[in-house]
Amino acid sequence: LRAFRPKIQIIFQDPYASRSPRLPVGEIIGEAVRELDELLKALESSVPDSLEALRLKTEACHLTGIALLACRAALERTESRGVHYRADYPERRDPEWKKHIIFTRGTDKETGTW
Repeated sequence: LRAFRPKIQIIFQDPYASRSPRLPVGEIIGEAVRELDELLKALESSVPDSLEALRLKTEACHLTGIALLACRAALERTESRGVHYRADYPERRDPEWKKHIIFTRGTDKETGTW
């Protein structure tokens, strides 16, 4: 599990250093979603060798899942609002986005509805 920590920390602690600044914001977030998806699959398939390792694996799976949902929500939201600023969608669009984004976990993948 220690090997996974640096991979996820760089995405959230310094997202601009971990990605090419020349890419559009949507692509940067898309890369993070793909990496977090792979990380979650690797975590879920890992086999802990002790109760402490099981606790750490469970915690890591939950935190990675939350990070994945946050990135997916940011990818879905095609507007700028407060701290959620997207250079590719700089305008606020109240009629379309004054609502919540809800994700439900399905059998094949997580899907966003709003």
